[in-house]
Amino acid sequence: MIEKKTLNGSELWRFRLDENNPRHEPKTQQQDIIDYLAANEDVLPMLEDIAGLKSLNPLDRLGVLRDGELYVALEGNRRLCSLILLNDPELAPAKYREKIRVSAAGWDPSSVEIDIAIFDQREDADPWLERRHQGALNGKGQKAWSPAAKARHFKKSPNDLAIRLLDDGLTLNLITATERRKRVVTTVRRFSDNNTFRGQFLGISTAKDDPNYVTDLAADVYSVRLNAFFRGLFTANPTVTSRMNASEIEAWVRDQLTNPDLSDGQAPGTRNSSPSSSEGAGDNNAPHDQKGAGGGSSAGSAGGNTESKPNDSAGGAGTKPQSPASRWYLVDGNTFAFGTGDSVRRQVIYELTRVGKSTPIAASGLARIFLEGIYVDLWQKTCSGKVDSKLHVKVLAIVEVIKTWDLTRAERNALDALHRSASNPGHLLSPAGLGAAAHGAAVPAWATLVSEWDTLLPITRRIFAFVEGLAGQESR
Repeated sequence: MIEKKTLNGSELWRFRLDENNPRHEPKTQQQDIIDYLAANEDVLPMLEDIAGLKSLNPLDRLGVLRDGELYVALEGNRRLCSLILLNDPELAPAKYREKIRVSAAGWDPSSVEIDIAIFDQREDADPWLERRHQGALNGKGQKAWSPAAKARHFKKSPNDLAIRLLDDGLTLNLITATERRKRVVTTVRRFSDNNTFRGQFLGISTAKDDPNYVTDLAADVYSVRLNAFFRGLFTANPTVTSRMNASEIEAWVRDQLTNPDLSDGQAPGTRNSSPSSSEGAGDNNAPHDQKGAGGGSSAGSAGGNTESKPNDSAGGAGTKPQSPASRWYLVDGNTFAFGTGDSVRRQVIYELTRVGKSTPIAASGLARIFLEGIYVDLWQKTCSGKVDSKLHVKVLAIVEVIKTWDLTRAERNALDALHRSASNPGHLLSPAGLGAAAHGAAVPAWATLVSEWDTLLPITRRIFAFVEGLAGQESR
C-alpha cells in the first residue's frame, strides 16, 4: 500500500530533487538541478503562482522515494524547486534572483502543506508516472478539457485585456515587477473599456475584452504610449485614477496626444525593404566603404541589410507592427546613420545590422560590445571614479549625468528603463544580463532581446550622438 502523509513546509529540509529526473541528464549536485530547472522548465511562473496562492495545488501530491529520513522527489520536482527557491532565493541563478526575491517577500514556509505519496522502490512509482506524463493513454491517463469545456468552466473575464496590458508592460520593461503586483487592474480596465483610449490612444482595433489584441500603431509608438499611460498610473501624483469618468478619460487622451513625442508617424529605424530605397542597398563591401554606418553622408545608405526575409518590414503609419518575436533583425541600418570615426565601432554597427532572429547569441554579444562601448565612453567623458569599477556602477553614474540633459519624453522613458535595468540580471540588456549572454551562460530569448533593445533605443541614440561628438547633446 502506498503511504500518504502531509508535511509542513518547515520540513522542506527533508526533501531532495531527483538526480535522475527524466527532465534532464543525470546530475549529482542539487545546485546543478536547481540551475537547470530554473533556466529550462518554467519554474519561475510556477514559483510566482505558488507565492500568490500561498499554497501548492491541493489536487496534486508529490510522489517521493523514501531515503532514510529524507524524501527524493520522483514526481513534482518543479514544485519542489519552486519551494526551495521561495525559501532561499539566493540559490537561484543570478539572472533570476531579483524576480524571485520579489515573489518571496513575505513568504512563510510554515504556512504551506506538502502532501506526499511515499514509495519504497523507484519502480513502484512508474505506473503512476506513466499516467501523469504519457497523455490520455486511451482513457487511463489525464485527458485535457475540450475548448468548449474550458469555456463553460473558465468564463471569460472582463479584466482580460487590462491584465494583458499590464503583463505586456512588464515584458516590455515599462513597469517593474513590484508595480505589476499592485492592485490596479480595475483602474486599467476603466481605461481599456473606453473606446477613445483603446482606439485612438493605443490603436487597438479588437474588442475591449479580447486579450489577444491588435494595434494599428507602429511598435515603438505603441510602446511609448503604453509607457505614458503607466507613468500616469504609477507616478507619485497619478494622472490616471480609478475615479475618472468617460469624459475625463477622453480629455486625458486628448491632452496626451498633443505631445509630439506620442506621434503616430512612421517609426524611427524602419527597415528599407526595397533595394531601390537606398543607394547603398545590396552593397556587400566592408563597412568602411559604406555611408551611414561609418561615412555619415546619407541616412538612407546606412549599410542596412536588404536581404529578403519573411515579414521584414518594421512597418509605419497605418500598418500593423510585428511582434518582437517575428521581427527578423535587431538593428536597422538607419538606426545609427550619423557617422562614427571609430573604425571598430563602425564595424560593430555594420555587423549589428547583419545578425538577427536566427543568431540571438551573436546579436546579444554585439549588442553588449556596442552598448558597453558607448556607456564607458560617456562615463570617461563626464564622470570620475575607479577605472576598474563594474559596468553597472558606471551605468548608474551616467544615468545621473543624463538626467541633467534636456530630454524628450521618449528619451526620459528610455532613461528610466536603463536605470531600472542597470543592476537587474533578469534583463537581457542590463550589464549583468549582457555578460551572461556573452559568456554563453544562456541563449537569449529573441522577443525579449528585441523588446528591451527597442525600449532603450531613444536614449541609446542620444548617448551615441554625444560620445561621437555631435554638438549640443548635453543641453538639447
